[in-house]
Amino acid sequence: MRTLLALSVAVFAGCAPAWGAVEGNVLTAELNMPRGGDVLERLSAEPMPVGEPGKNCFWDFSEIAETGASTRRHIAVGDTVLAAIEGGTMRRYRINGDSLVSTGYESRTIVFHDSLPYAERVFPVAYGQKISGNFYFTGRYAQDRDIETGGTVTVEADATGRMLLPSLDTLDNVLRIRTETSAWIRVLRHYEAIGDCATTDSLPSYRKTVYEWYVPGYRYPVFETRLCKYYERGRECGGYSVSYYYPEAEQESLADDPRNQAIRDEIFFKERGLYADGRGGYRGEAESENNGNGDGSREQGGMVGGITTSATPSEVAIRFDVSGGGVTIGMTLADLYGRVYGYIPEHSVDEGSHTETIDTSGLMPGDYVLTIFVDGAKHDEIILNR
Repeated sequence: MRTLLALSVAVFAGCAPAWGAVEGNVLTAELNMPRGGDVLERLSAEPMPVGEPGKNCFWDFSEIAETGASTRRHIAVGDTVLAAIEGGTMRRYRINGDSLVSTGYESRTIVFHDSLPYAERVFPVAYGQKISGNFYFTGRYAQDRDIETGGTVTVEADATGRMLLPSLDTLDNVLRIRTETSAWIRVLRHYEAIGDCATTDSLPSYRKTVYEWYVPGYRYPVFETRLCKYYERGRECGGYSVSYYYPEAEQESLADDPRNQAIRDEIFFKERGLYADGRGGYRGEAESENNGNGDGSREQGGMVGGITTSATPSEVAIRFDVSGGGVTIGMTLADLYGRVYGYIPEHSVDEGSHTETIDTSGLMPGDYVLTIFVDGAKHDEIILNR
């Protein structure tokens, strides 16, 4: 896991008209089901209003007031039993096909086991989907007293829109999931028995609402806000509220998640006007404003074409043809954040076939952008996967 630098965060989340239509982000079991072995670092932050439900919302999370950091760890037992551990708590789940079913909860003082579990997710999840059900858990409090709780849980994909991140990047097609739990809780005296309460109306209760913001290409939410209030005899007597930011780099570093990686790559390339080259990579069209003709030819001097690349663990070779006269050519190799790792200064080449090489022996695996400059102007961009 990466070491996270502290960032300054105060979450503002408003819902206002966004620019243009918002396409649907559909969560699926393949892309969004929690997995055993995944570990995420997260930053906790002061919560702010979450905004209204609906379409075309805009959530501004560019300034967050950080209050701490913690880890969320997922542990699997076989293919169907999963636990999410965060802080001093553990939430237990069972995976039933395309459903994530909540089966229990443990903290330092309470252990709950399901008598009537509930579905926390039923995939696929699209905007407007809503599920609701009852639950009933029994367990132990402080190791020596029985405890029981029950109530209703409603899960709704209630908003879509755009999100502004602390990095000042804007993410589209964000889907917000709202989970609301209304429940009573009963700690039994030593002479009482589980299930012998005639009515739950006078029991202590709580109302918890969890908002999660999902972005295409990321398995887990990018942002999360939890709001909880406790009640005694119908009157509010306490509660808590907190927001969590899961930095994108944390999810991008998850192992064995190729489908989400492919979605992130596709979004990145499309934003930069790149297209699939048919060889498992992406290319940028020759920039017509640089050549005046829009077809890759040049009004003066030569023309560069027939560009191909091949790579070994230690270098990438770029082959190209020059016709119609000599040109000057230069190249840079950078990561997707613009950090340059390889550089060939511009130099003159004559007509004919040529090969240039860039040393890649010290590069980490990942996607890199090869930019080719001809006569001082950007001619082509090729995405290389190493």
